[in-house]
Amino acid sequence: MPSCTVLRLSHEVFIFDAGEGAQITLKDSRAKLKRVTRIFITHMHGDHILGLPGLLLSSSVANLFEPDSTLKVYGPPGLYNFLTTTLVLCHCKLKTTVEVYELMGGSLVRQQPQHPKGALFPQFRHPNIIRKTIPCGEDGVWTIKAFDSVMSSKDPRYLEDYEIKASELHHVPNVQTVGYVVKEQEPQKRIDVWKCEKLGLMPSMKFSELKNGVAVQNDDGTREIQPHEVLIDNPHKARKVAVLGDTCGIPFAMAQLCKDADVLIHEATLREEYLNVSGSGDLLVFLLHMLCLLSRNFNLRFFVLLPFNTKPYYR
Repeated sequence: MPSCTVLRLSHEVFIFDAGEGAQITLKDSRAKLKRVTRIFITHMHGDHILGLPGLLLSSSVANLFEPDSTLKVYGPPGLYNFLTTTLVLCHCKLKTTVEVYELMGGSLVRQQPQHPKGALFPQFRHPNIIRKTIPCGEDGVWTIKAFDSVMSSKDPRYLEDYEIKASELHHVPNVQTVGYVVKEQEPQKRIDVWKCEKLGLMPSMKFSELKNGVAVQNDDGTREIQPHEVLIDNPHKARKVAVLGDTCGIPFAMAQLCKDADVLIHEATLREEYLNVSGSGDLLVFLLHMLCLLSRNFNLRFFVLLPFNTKPYYR
């Protein structure tokens, strides 16, 4: 079953993996292709990437009248070569820019192919595809996007800010596989109006300064009010989504990222020793046991377990 997961934000759409049915999945999700800004690839198996070239071409058409738009694609090393080779040999033209970010520094060291002198097909280049890299941190985590530290809480985009991180997963030998975690910005604390009035401060623009952590004078100038005196926790909490590609094991770095996730999407792959279960009942027990362990260890609110894959496609 080709893989594709769509995550709709307030003004953006993220796609995780792009199997052959990616555009059908996008249509069923009622998300607009024009709003797709980032695509994340977990690994380079065919059932996760063969729909990507067509998705890029459709996105280019959808943004035909916005030539300055840029689509960002993230994935393991080799993703850039796959896209440029496919699109160049198929004589495909893109009307918009595509930035391909390869996650470098993982456990798998992939050697660049060496083309002999005069080779018929050298490494391809596409004028609208830009190659970039993201280094892996010492903690085994790729920081794809951090929270905007200069964004003021007065900015309406503040509540739409998010961070994106990735880390490696265990799938099959010699195939680098990563999972992604998207987390919203923590919402602003709220002003306790009753406390402010008690301290001599009526609703005004000073409330915004208090929310930004700046102390202010009360209305008659007799007292300075510190933010911690009047700020209370916001009942709305930041949401966190973890998307794991085919995996039969979750390393420590990835497990730390997944903790306290509101939703974890686990696209599992059975290891060889679990293929000899005697019947469907034994398999069901194994699935439920794994579900309980993951939910308990990660403190999850919702857990989505996609169908188990015993033989990955296009190996």
